[in-house]
Amino acid sequence: FVNAGGRDPKMATADVGEFPLSSSRVPDAETQAKAFLTKRPEADGRGVVIAVMDTGCDPGAPGLQVTSQGHPKIIDCVDCTGSGDVDTSTVLTSSDNQTLNSPHTGRCLKLGKGDAWANPTGKWHVGMKKAYELFDSDLVKRVKKERLAAWTEQHRGYVAEARRKLAAFDVENPKPEGQAVRTRLDLEERISQLEALRKDFEDHGEILDVVSWHDGKLWRACVGGRSDGDLSAAPALASFAAERQWACLGDVEQLNYCLNIYDEGSVVSICCDISGHGTHVAGICAACHPEEPQRNGVAPGAQIVALKIGDTRLDGMETGTGLTRAFAHCVKSKVDLINLSFGESSSPATVGRVVEVARRTVEQHGITFVTSAGNSGPGLSTIGCPGNGSDTFITVGAYVSSVTMEAQYSMLEKLPSTPYTWSSRGPTQDGSLGVTLCAPGSAITSVPNWTLSGAQLMNGTSMASPNACGCLALVISGLKASSISHSPASLQRAARASALELPGADPFAVGAGMIQVESCYEYMVANNRYPYQDVTFAVKVSGGRGVYLREPCDSKAPRTFLVKVEPQFKELDPSLNRQKIDMELNVALVSSVSWVKTPPYVVIPSAGRAFNISVDSAGLQRGDIHLGFVSGFDTARPNLGALFRVPVSVACPISPNLCPHLQEPPKIQQLAVQLKPGTLHRTFVAVPSDCTWADITVTTKSFDGGSRVLIVHVLQDLPHVSTDKCSEEFVFQFTVAGTQNRTLRVEGSGTLEVTLAQNWSSLGATEADLAVTFHGIRPEVTKVSLSLDNPTTCVHVLSGPGAVTIKPSASLTTHRTSCRPKSGVICPGGERDIYPEGRQVYELVLEYAFKVEENTDVTPQALLLNDRLYESAFESQLLMVFDSNKRFLGCTDAWPTPLKLKKGDYVVRLQVRHEDLALLQRMKSMPLAVDRKLEKPVSLKAYSSFNAALTAQGEHEPSRVKGMTRAAVFFATPIDEKLPEFVKPGDLLLGAATFGEPSVQAAGKHTRGGFTVQYVVTAGPPVAPTKEEEAEDPRTPAEKLQESLRDAQIKHLETLRSWKNAQEHKVLLEELLSNDPKHLPLHLERLAALESIKDPQENEEQEKLRLQEIVTAADKLLESVDLDALAKHLGRRVDQDDKQAVRASKEWLKTRDAVVEASSKKVTALAKLDEKSACAKQVAAAYKALGSWVDVTEAKYARLTSLAEKAAKNFGLALAALNKHIGEGKGPPRKELLEERAELLQALGWFAWADHERLSFVVKFPKAYSRQ
Repeated sequence: FVNAGGRDPKMATADVGEFPLSSSRVPDAETQAKAFLTKRPEADGRGVVIAVMDTGCDPGAPGLQVTSQGHPKIIDCVDCTGSGDVDTSTVLTSSDNQTLNSPHTGRCLKLGKGDAWANPTGKWHVGMKKAYELFDSDLVKRVKKERLAAWTEQHRGYVAEARRKLAAFDVENPKPEGQAVRTRLDLEERISQLEALRKDFEDHGEILDVVSWHDGKLWRACVGGRSDGDLSAAPALASFAAERQWACLGDVEQLNYCLNIYDEGSVVSICCDISGHGTHVAGICAACHPEEPQRNGVAPGAQIVALKIGDTRLDGMETGTGLTRAFAHCVKSKVDLINLSFGESSSPATVGRVVEVARRTVEQHGITFVTSAGNSGPGLSTIGCPGNGSDTFITVGAYVSSVTMEAQYSMLEKLPSTPYTWSSRGPTQDGSLGVTLCAPGSAITSVPNWTLSGAQLMNGTSMASPNACGCLALVISGLKASSISHSPASLQRAARASALELPGADPFAVGAGMIQVESCYEYMVANNRYPYQDVTFAVKVSGGRGVYLREPCDSKAPRTFLVKVEPQFKELDPSLNRQKIDMELNVALVSSVSWVKTPPYVVIPSAGRAFNISVDSAGLQRGDIHLGFVSGFDTARPNLGALFRVPVSVACPISPNLCPHLQEPPKIQQLAVQLKPGTLHRTFVAVPSDCTWADITVTTKSFDGGSRVLIVHVLQDLPHVSTDKCSEEFVFQFTVAGTQNRTLRVEGSGTLEVTLAQNWSSLGATEADLAVTFHGIRPEVTKVSLSLDNPTTCVHVLSGPGAVTIKPSASLTTHRTSCRPKSGVICPGGERDIYPEGRQVYELVLEYAFKVEENTDVTPQALLLNDRLYESAFESQLLMVFDSNKRFLGCTDAWPTPLKLKKGDYVVRLQVRHEDLALLQRMKSMPLAVDRKLEKPVSLKAYSSFNAALTAQGEHEPSRVKGMTRAAVFFATPIDEKLPEFVKPGDLLLGAATFGEPSVQAAGKHTRGGFTVQYVVTAGPPVAPTKEEEAEDPRTPAEKLQESLRDAQIKHLETLRSWKNAQEHKVLLEELLSNDPKHLPLHLERLAALESIKDPQENEEQEKLRLQEIVTAADKLLESVDLDALAKHLGRRVDQDDKQAVRASKEWLKTRDAVVEASSKKVTALAKLDEKSACAKQVAAAYKALGSWVDVTEAKYARLTSLAEKAAKNFGLALAALNKHIGEGKGPPRKELLEERAELLQALGWFAWADHERLSFVVKFPKAYSRQ
């Protein structure tokens, strides 16, 4: 470097040129949006309302405040999922309208003042919400981190104080003796307990009080309270659409929210963006920055209706409830456009409740629906639903231009424009092209304030769809300004006809091409008066929407297909009857390729018309896919472009090389494949019959520059199996030239698409070899079933075309139980669930109970409803899990995920929704499956013969066999395997079986799994041998009868343990005691009655008297026992051969148990009395007496130890014992125990920990189950 002129090179200036502002934020040049606005600045989206169905929108985010005309940008903001709902059905009154005592949080709520807080009825609806239930997971992490830092600082103070006290004690007591030793242990334990508290700290977050009321005009609500219950500073908000007000939850969170009040104040819905995705999408559509117009979205004049369809309880996953409510709200709000940047893989995609509602919204209510194609490319047939659900939807792929690459991605090289590698592609399984058009698939725009960022770069078809939607908003804005009508049909036809063709681009990725605003608008203006502009021409081909020939047998000979074209009008509209009668279109049919033949003309009336087309693929290039169209043109108006198109897609698979003599596996090779950024190399391969897996090998040659990212996407098209489950995507990163391998499952006799791509942003040219090698070991069944009734199963397996090694194995990893609902209630939904045309949606709530015997991963699931969302016949399923205290623990939907549960009792509440009551009635007895992960897998052994399986000798050894060889594998019931005790008859043990093929992932949302095995438990564990008969009972028949009558009376006494039966209980008990004063069960009954029979209005003095009675009753029991004789007996061994001695020993053990129980109740009563009147010495004496009969250090006596230590003021030891007792309990601890812990924490001076414990009661002991 030469420093010319002696200047500092750091200070030198450079000619940097003009920054590409429009392309660096929201790309608008490629779509003609920028040119359109330059020419028509007032057609900037004004007058257009866009519904953004997403994760919610932040009403306070930059760019989402006002339109270009200063009108409110977001005119409605609704959570359609119910995840932000707060149950405010609890109604309170306040004499002064200034304070309320919330039964949910226990706080005294201070109400606000002013007109907004006016409440003529005096009725206040109250509820509560955990703040974390509103947050995105990233926000939860940030807030928890900040709260933990503040909490840790306070905690360190407690630790320092505890250590100071211990150090001071050691100075004063260098050699502690007697009680001082106990005191030192207590001081040490305090430090240990503080460390345990730190490790077990569970941050429940803020608990928000929610109050709603009617101010005489509107329903209002406020959210706040936090720790002090002061709501006076919290804004009193009406439903958002009424006043368009929103609020911020706090300075730390920076979470903006708005409210909606439903069902006469009984439900308050808190709405906010839970991921940032929805705000970003809204920003692309219509962000407006009056001071910085270069940051604007595509249509800054448009207004937004924000509809949250991403459920916070499911980490933002969309739900059927959220989607259908959102579509209904769109109709109610009369929006012009809908954008949905969500979707899931589904099959078939054209059916289901959600797709039906979406189609009705478009076809019956005239709302244009724009949706993303998905990000599951580069393989074909990867479009998600609802994008592939109907040709009346506008489905958008993602494209990146050279300018955007420079401005947004800061690329080192300038590359040609291209579809993004990951953009999903058509055709659909039923033959539709799938992608309507494409748009820029990235943007830097608004994100929620809680991200602490004003804007962010995101990419995906999620960004392409709102860009296209914004473009259509500009077109509609211009049309409205010119008083030109439009419809979804006319707008889509114009967008297709005017799209910019992209030569060289994959037509399955870009559809008709890049959306063009100016051209689309000009098309609409020029063609705004033809009679059928609002009519959609639906194409049906053998039940599909086009022709898609893919399998090996499909392209062997010419084929003829019947095509029916049906004009679709808005239903139930008599004004269209004349138009239907008059319709008779003379249509010219044109084929775009020579291998598709079509008649030249067809006449289409309103009832539709059918015609045949012929497809001859004989001369097409093998290994490739070929696309053609049969287009129909109105001969009177050819300038309109095609009225309809029949896509014809033909894949011509090549067959691998087979050499039976050499026994080599079938294989295809693609050598010297030349790749560049964004390049795709697609090959279709006929999978040989009986093959079950394939090896993918990619070898790169030497290359210059940085590392290479190559993608191999393989896919088979299986009927009624979603694309996600029949495809695999492998990402290979090569830092240097080399070879990498992957393995995948395949289905024999089908077609496998293999797409090799270089990622669009991976720079440099690459030469690569691709090899696909097929192998097969095919069992005759996909599921191996075993039981005690079928202890040995023979599975015949067939090897594929090449030699393979058969190596069978199986193991059981999951325990499945099933249960029927204990209740099922159907009720109509609330006001949000009355859909257009007055259709009422009903919800069925099924309640199940199950038990977990040990800590493990548990997956409750409704098997009948799994794996279906958009294609499901039902609107939704939502499964919520609660503990025995009604605490909400987790939520699953169509794709269940495991929950980590501790041993205890649980409740599942399953919600299923539909407008058809009869359908819901059929589901009222639907069983629930509960899967538990086994702590230790149960191995199933495989054998080569029946006798080997019978004798459990000679396991199946790995055996190399020739191709097309049949072999037998025997699996045997694990007779000698000890199953877990909680496995009962009727249960299932599930697992995986392999026969030599590589293992695959278990079945899930994105995988279909491999071969499975199940063991049906038809009998319980072996019964232990019956013990020898006991010694003869010495009692006479009269004595037996008398004692039986007495025992029955004691049993009856148990039923009288209630305050209203207290007198009857007392009389009968005294009578029995007078007859048999030494009968211990009577004394135990008296103790139990004194504990449970209480005056509901019992005051402190009455409680004290009752506790003293318990002490007296315990002493009477102890007095009735010869304790010396008991002690003497317990110190002796019993001769087990002496039956009389064994019988007597059992009676002594019963006596000991009664003494222990009485002593325990005495300690408990004295400890409670100690809180009211000092009697610590008596507690210590009673506890010591108990210790003479049992080891009080055992966990089951830990609570008594805690009470005794508390009476002795050894609060650290008391806390340790109580925590030991809580830890040993089955299921969640009772509230009573946690209240005791809070008292101990308070006594220790750890006030923050005590407050935290009490706050947890709101979370751990809710008044009712969470809303669904």
